[in-house]
Amino acid sequence: MIKGKVSGIFGNTGQIISEGNTYKFNINVVNGTVVNGDEVEFEHDGKQVNAIYGTNAIKPSVPEPVKAEPVPEPIKTEPKKRQNISKRLLDNDDREFLTEES
Repeated sequence: MIKGKVSGIFGNTGQIISEGNTYKFNINVVNGTVVNGDEVEFEHDGKQVNAIYGTNAIKPSVPEPVKAEPVPEPIKTEPKKRQNISKRLLDNDDREFLTEES
């Protein structure tokens, strides 16, 4: 919302000055009460004033921005290596074979 000063109300129309710009409005867009010289908050779309929030106006509540929750990264696990049992037995085998001689 932009802040401005009501510079004149004439019947059903009025004018707001804000940051060196002037905006004309219809009294139908006023929420609350306004008189000449009031500091007000207002909304506009570049072409026309959409809403003016004067004294005792109920301003629309702006919802809090939704914070994105961090997505946990998947835990990377390496697949278990299969052990070749027969190879392990052969590598560690220090037995002597007995053979029969005839």
